[in-house]
Amino acid sequence: MKKMNKILALLTAGALLFGCMFSLAGCTGGNTPEKQGNQEKSEDQEKSEDQEKSEDQEDSEDQNDQEDSDDSEDSTDSNVYTITINEMEHGSVTASKTSNISEGETITLTVTADSGYKLDTLSVKKGSVDVSVSDNTFTMPAANVTVSATFKSTIQEGFVKVNGATVSNVIDGSSIFTGDVYTIPTMYVCNHEVTQKEYETYCYYSSNKTGQKPSEEKGLGDDFPAYYVSWNDAIVYCNVRSVAENLTPVYSINNETDVTKWQYTKNAAYPGKYAGNHWEATKYDGWQHVTADPNANGYRLPTNAEWEYIARGGNDGILKEQTKYSGSDKYKDVAWCMGTTYPDEYRTHEVKTKAPNTLGIYDMSGNVSEWCFDYQLEEKYGTIITNSFRKTRGGNWFWDESFCTLNYYKEGAVQTAHSDTIGFRVVRNAE
Repeated sequence: MKKMNKILALLTAGALLFGCMFSLAGCTGGNTPEKQGNQEKSEDQEKSEDQEKSEDQEDSEDQNDQEDSDDSEDSTDSNVYTITINEMEHGSVTASKTSNISEGETITLTVTADSGYKLDTLSVKKGSVDVSVSDNTFTMPAANVTVSATFKSTIQEGFVKVNGATVSNVIDGSSIFTGDVYTIPTMYVCNHEVTQKEYETYCYYSSNKTGQKPSEEKGLGDDFPAYYVSWNDAIVYCNVRSVAENLTPVYSINNETDVTKWQYTKNAAYPGKYAGNHWEATKYDGWQHVTADPNANGYRLPTNAEWEYIARGGNDGILKEQTKYSGSDKYKDVAWCMGTTYPDEYRTHEVKTKAPNTLGIYDMSGNVSEWCFDYQLEEKYGTIITNSFRKTRGGNWFWDESFCTLNYYKEGAVQTAHSDTIGFRVVRNAE
């Protein structure tokens, strides 16, 4: 019996020990599936956080490295600067140096203008502030700068540059270009007949006959061509305007270019203005001895050959194929003549209101005939006209269109004549 009780006691103690172990496992958070998943999640989260921390640390280090690099570049370039040259028309500018420039360096700018243009303005700016430029050089400031330039035409407004040539070819129908050699200089040619406004700026109308000055009946206004202007008047105009524009006068009488010292050029009714007075001029043979300086750059009348060269569109020579009128085979396109003025507009018209020729020059057929410098040396009315007769070209508003053709050549007038059909155009030797 005692032996049986001992065995039961041992079994009870074993059971208690087993239960306690089971209970202990539960009490101490033994790894159930849920708890195992949570544990794994926690470990992944820790790994992720560690990884993000590591990446953030690397980014921070990269950023610090970049900042260090930028600081290093700033430190390297903080004392050197650049020049930017803006785009420009009609010319260019280059600099002796455009990058890695230190403060205080002297920079030289080279300016190149296109043909027919010259430098107008040159500027260097630090932001919006001008940097002083002297003789195309400047001292580099402690900043980047921008260079700008503008160019302007060397050809004044209202003029066309016409390139000259040695002309020896035959132009069909021409009475000038028949195979003889003519040397035509390069010229600036007024693209219109001298207007009333232009003429009256310097000169008066010198005819002593009543009514011989522009009128409403024959065409009156700033932009109408000047007429009732003698050859003498035109010569005076050329010299006076040349002086006014700081050019060298072309014409001389007895080696004198100052028209105020020529006889009979003044009129008390027109103070400060000059002309070749008609009646007194007949008593003064100085007008028969006007000479022209071929090297002067002032205004002058074209010669007969120059006039025809221009009218035919000559530029580095004359093309063999020519139009009937200056700029067209149709007179209505380019010419104020009887066919386009009669009867309602039988008078002069404002310049540049018909089409120009190929050079951009207007009214070389019609409107008013134009004085040339040359003497008229051809037969007319059975006599030889010499001395005081001067050549006129181009036809006019009063004449039939057949007198406005490029081949028409026969007209001229005494150089003291004042006519409502004759005006003039000026040219200059090109610089």
